[in-house]
Amino acid sequence: MLHPGKVLSVALIILFLLTACTPAEEEGLECIESWECGEGYTCEVGYCVELPDDGTGIVDKDTVLPEGTDTNDAGTDVTTDEATEGNDPAVEQDEINEETDDAVIPEEDLIDDEMMIEEDVAVTDDQTTTEEDVVVAEEDAAFENDPVVDEDTVMVDEDTAVPDEDGDTPPSCPTGLSLGSWASGDDGWSHDNNWWTRASGNMHLDYTADHSSSYTQDLTYTTDIYLAGCASATLSFAVQLNDDYTYAAGSDKSEKLYVQCSGDAGANWTSMTPNPWPSSDQSGECGGLPGYCAGGPGNDWSFAKTNQTIDIPVACRTAQARFRFHATGDTTWSLLAPGWQIYPVTVN
Repeated sequence: MLHPGKVLSVALIILFLLTACTPAEEEGLECIESWECGEGYTCEVGYCVELPDDGTGIVDKDTVLPEGTDTNDAGTDVTTDEATEGNDPAVEQDEINEETDDAVIPEEDLIDDEMMIEEDVAVTDDQTTTEEDVVVAEEDAAFENDPVVDEDTVMVDEDTAVPDEDGDTPPSCPTGLSLGSWASGDDGWSHDNNWWTRASGNMHLDYTADHSSSYTQDLTYTTDIYLAGCASATLSFAVQLNDDYTYAAGSDKSEKLYVQCSGDAGANWTSMTPNPWPSSDQSGECGGLPGYCAGGPGNDWSFAKTNQTIDIPVACRTAQARFRFHATGDTTWSLLAPGWQIYPVTVN
């Protein structure tokens, strides 16, 4: 049996050993809450650490943690609930470092996240307004404001220039377009100089000794005139005739002058009716076609200079409209000099 004094000594030794070993054992233990660490210790970044003497619970950034500890993976933040009101630079720096560490994200992840965000923005619900929706909305609004028109009653102004298939806007219908004044040249009109000749301000066809037989001679404007889509158009000029009604060998109304138009650049021609007729004697048809007439003994078909405004038919209101004065007859000896005379021509 042990002596009581020895028992007391052994107990004191054991108590001393327990007291001495407790801090070493407590420090470095893993923890979640501070109460797991025991008195005088607190749980910081997942490990038990000894509290400072002032009991503030603030851990200095230089506190040695167990070897191999990764503060980024500890899963908890430094406890600051019991921190003093004064700002400790060391603690602030520690917190900044931790925030910085936590904010470090691989660049590849950032790129992926940005791409995902952009895709999320691009993929919107049905209520998202796009530029196309705005255009459609404006068109709908414009349509709603337009009066309701029956398709069968829609009228199109033929004088309005409408873009063609290539998107080019064609010329508008001409107004006062001069085709020839003949003041100093032929102005784009083709003719046989032995027949049609130019005087100052007009073209004329006369008798000569060489024109004693039948003939057909044209004074033609060789440039296409754009009249496509024109609701109406007119050809204006002045005409005059000096008839030699004393020429006995001629036949009545044998000499004729027609004003003609073409809608296919001269491939086909259409005679146009004079307007107005120069005289009562001329108000008829010559040879089955409308035109001016001369020739024949005893009947004087002469008329003074007369302004003409002739409607251009639909067949000639194309993009290839052309015009000519078509003279034909048995002999120009039935005409005086000058005989047929044409003055400046315009299109409206």
